[in-house]
Amino acid sequence: MRAAKQREEELRQQIAALRAASGRDQTEREEDPAQPFWGNHRRNPYPLNFREVVVEPFDGSQDPYAHLQTFQT
Repeated sequence: MRAAKQREEELRQQIAALRAASGRDQTEREEDPAQPFWGNHRRNPYPLNFREVVVEPFDGSQDPYAHLQTFQT
């Protein structure tokens, strides 16, 4: 356990050194104009009750109308 904590501290020091050498915080990426919503989702937290909807891709082997019903509310 002590070795893991020592390794963690070494990695933290390396990260701090890299950030200092680059002159900016690498965790803060610039917004990409090709991705208009990239910055928005990072600025606004998700609601606590948010659940991601998982939908299987349409493969053509089923009724397309039945597949589209997944997206209707």
